[in-house]
Amino acid sequence: MLFSFFHTDEFHKVIRNSGFIISTILIRISFSVSGIINNVLIISAILFGLAVLFIHNKFEKKLAEEIDKGNEIDKMKKL
Repeated sequence: MLFSFFHTDEFHKVIRNSGFIISTILIRISFSVSGIINNVLIISAILFGLAVLFIHNKFEKKLAEEIDKGNEIDKMKKL
């Protein structure tokens, strides 16, 4: 987590990395339990990681669209 702060200060990327850390912790915890709880922890870790990735990708796409719109407006102003 701290290592990701050294690479970027963009909030959405730090949150994405935090979500992956939480997924990893859930998987590690699943190794120490047995029975159905093991499976539940693994499945919840996978679903949580996928949800974080899905939300991050949607945010990145929307951010890129807003940047493109801003660039188009700047080009129109120059004309």
